[in-house]
Amino acid sequence: MVDVDISDCRVALRLIRMAIEETCPPGVLPSEEAVNGLYGPEPIHEAEALATAIYAAVEKLTAVPVKPRAGKPSSPSIAPGTTSRLAAYAASRSTAGMTAG
Repeated sequence: MVDVDISDCRVALRLIRMAIEETCPPGVLPSEEAVNGLYGPEPIHEAEALATAIYAAVEKLTAVPVKPRAGKPSSPSIAPGTTSRLAAYAASRSTAGMTAG
């Protein structure tokens, strides 16, 4: 089993949160503070909130209830420039982690 640094998990979850906030309808994702109160403070709780937000966004955009599918999900359409902003954010977090200490 591979050991994963908790800070890497939090950075990955932050990238997913940023993508949801930039592309999904307002109101589908509670604030980070609200997630702590509603779900809990651990990375798994943030992941649960993010997954719930994705399903809520799809339902709002399609007006059809969505059930999770087994297997690999299809690739989403990503707004132009989103990938580069996410990559820049990840790079800044990596660099900040290397210089702190």
